[in-house]
Amino acid sequence: MINYVSRKRIMFNELERAKCKLPDNVKGYILLRDARLPDKSWDVVQTWTKGAYTFPIISDALRKLERPVVGRPGSHHVVGMTG
Repeated sequence: MINYVSRKRIMFNELERAKCKLPDNVKGYILLRDARLPDKSWDVVQTWTKGAYTFPIISDALRKLERPVVGRPGSHHVVGMTG
């Protein structure tokens, strides 16, 4: 998720340089929509954001989905994703 958020941030910066300014809530919704989260992860993000769709809030929530597993260097646990 961290790489995904970074790539989207770069894409939005490119759009702004091309004089295509999107509102912050549109950027946040696009970020969330294109993440292709499973239903459980989507619900977790919705709970954390309390219905707000601004880019900083959504990007923080998506980054929180991917967190390190305690005691295992280099391992990550993705909240709500199975497989």
